[in-house]
Amino acid sequence: HMISGADVYVYVRDFGAVGDGVTDDLSAIQAAVDYAETLGGGQVHLDITKTYAISGTIQLGVTGRPIFLNGQARYGATIKALSAFTGGLISISQGGVYNLSGLGFNKDTLNHTFIQIGTASSFNPLIEIINVFNEGGFWDFIQTVYEYDNAIIDMVVSNKSVGNSVINLQTNVGSGSMSWAANPRITRVSLRNPIVAPLLGNVIRSGIILNGVEGGVVSGSISNFSVGLDIGNNCREMDVANLLVLDLRSTASNNLWEDAWAGTTAYALNKYIKPTIANTNGWFYLVTTAGTSAGTEPTWPTTIGTTVTDGTIVWTAIDTSITVIISSSQQATFRNCRFEDGIVGFQNSGNGNHSFDSCRIIGQSLAYYHSATNNAELYSVNNLFSGNVQLVRQGGGPQTRFNGDNNLIVGDTLGQVPSHEFSGYSWFHTYKS
Repeated sequence: HMISGADVYVYVRDFGAVGDGVTDDLSAIQAAVDYAETLGGGQVHLDITKTYAISGTIQLGVTGRPIFLNGQARYGATIKALSAFTGGLISISQGGVYNLSGLGFNKDTLNHTFIQIGTASSFNPLIEIINVFNEGGFWDFIQTVYEYDNAIIDMVVSNKSVGNSVINLQTNVGSGSMSWAANPRITRVSLRNPIVAPLLGNVIRSGIILNGVEGGVVSGSISNFSVGLDIGNNCREMDVANLLVLDLRSTASNNLWEDAWAGTTAYALNKYIKPTIANTNGWFYLVTTAGTSAGTEPTWPTTIGTTVTDGTIVWTAIDTSITVIISSSQQATFRNCRFEDGIVGFQNSGNGNHSFDSCRIIGQSLAYYHSATNNAELYSVNNLFSGNVQLVRQGGGPQTRFNGDNNLIVGDTLGQVPSHEFSGYSWFHTYKS
């Protein structure tokens, strides 16, 4: 090792790590980490040319002294799962990971992750995850198991399929309990789901999931997920800026976006459709028994694999296509963002207050969809909404109160855009076409 002032540098090769992708290097890497902790914390270096196979979890910073695994280069070392186990390849109590790739064994193995943040303890860990690459085989690539404050998650690249999500920051622990994470910075992410068409039996795949986050910042690009960005419950003061979220799963062969359900119509096997605008919910449906539809649209299920009979057709629920969804969260701001090409561009399923500033929101059926059971507040300035804007819940009831300036709304059904309920809406310089 080398000690320079407060800096400690330890090299795993000095503790017997081989890095041939076959030999189990868990004990050697953990020994290097433990030694660095005895010196007060520091960096543990891995060879940039090596793949380190491990059979369990590398524990960082369990003594409270920060330890950082460092692959030393832009495309650095790789940590590979040697055998099937649940949990994370790396568990961070204090410290972080720099310049590493993660390679799992099976993306459908529940709870199998590359990095787990935190342990069920009373302190908030120091977390820095910078320049990491998903090489595939994970349920969640990065996941938290406890609260964390001031975490830095920067330059995450994922072009491989995940079972559940790339970044899953839900601080729910125990039986329905909740802790909060303050001020995480999730920046310069590049997340893409390579699955280009929804398939029967798929789970819902998300780019980023946030629950229990206060003062979070999100930026980067996300594409091709069932839900690109999921801001769930108990999030506050979220700042989403310079974020691009796309859904690119439409292809000429599945003709996904062009066709909504139609009554008394013959549909061939394996045909994809979406519900009509009046029944939009963000889901895909697949013909699993060919036939002719009934005259009245069915009630669409929203559980993957669930079927519904429609005339002589059997439809199966396949997947969602929602670029951004926000639930029971408060004070979320979206600035200079593009949310495009999902069946639903932005779905508000909670009662929080949020605002759009200089955004482009395009939904193939609905640009903005209020599906909550409570009222919500939306302020919008200098935005484009392409696709219908549904502020009033289906069947009446609570609604989004819209206030805005200088917006352009382009929709197929202007009845979805309240133009007469002025008591609840303010439409200064808003254009509808």
